[in-house]
Amino acid sequence: MKVAKDYGEIPSYHHYPEIEQCPHCEGELERSHPAWSKVIVSLEEVARVTNWGYRCVNRETTCPKPNEVYRSVMADGLALKNYTYGLDVIVFVGQQRFGEHRSLGEIHQALEGHGVFISERRVTDYMDEYEVLLKCAQGAKLEACRERIVANGGIVLTIDGVQPEKGKPTLYIFRDALSGVRLHAVSLLHNDTDSLKAEMEVADDLLKDLGIPLLGVVSDDQYAILRGVAEVWPDMLHHLCVQPPVALHFLKAVQRPIRQEDSSLAKELKKGGVASARLSAR
Repeated sequence: MKVAKDYGEIPSYHHYPEIEQCPHCEGELERSHPAWSKVIVSLEEVARVTNWGYRCVNRETTCPKPNEVYRSVMADGLALKNYTYGLDVIVFVGQQRFGEHRSLGEIHQALEGHGVFISERRVTDYMDEYEVLLKCAQGAKLEACRERIVANGGIVLTIDGVQPEKGKPTLYIFRDALSGVRLHAVSLLHNDTDSLKAEMEVADDLLKDLGIPLLGVVSDDQYAILRGVAEVWPDMLHHLCVQPPVALHFLKAVQRPIRQEDSSLAKELKKGGVASARLSAR
């Protein structure tokens, strides 16, 4: 039997859907259950991340999609499904190998410099996974998942940018928030509006070719993304992630004192007999 790895005392972060209303009936969303909760090892730190699933309050009455579970698309972008190591680790490995042409041993040593200790075999696996990301092999899944995507009413496009190191290329992943299928991925050295707009047009052409409607876009507030979305999809609902941008690191250094204060507060609440407190990264 596989024994879970003990990471000791690590920070815990909770994420919630970026939307507050059901997109199908406009009913309020209420907390249902943890969609997933796992330890994620990034280049910056090790943390337990919980992504809370929410459901429509009208699911037993008027909602046409009563079984839909909504969760944070930003949290879903932190790591690939069934992976402990963050997406930034995979991108770092890929860029070291294919961009810097470093050997397996050099990459392994560079990861240890970031406090990420994994086997050389796993490093090789991540090289392969990076290539899969760039080729966006899941694009073929769009046709296979067409029935489910159509049942969802279309695609909610998330645009995630991962840049492990300053001055290095950023890997942008275009993904459907509802089905989890990747539509497009590209590594860009320049994050300007024209470059991102061109990649958005690639995703848009793919959806048009497949006859799949775009319901909305979710991203952070990067200026180039905002301008690109406004030009490619001028009338499209564009929702900005309001939770901390943790795709590359869970919290910036200035936020760590806040988390520590929250931890101290939690201990005091427990001493005072308070049953529970909702603590999350602010």
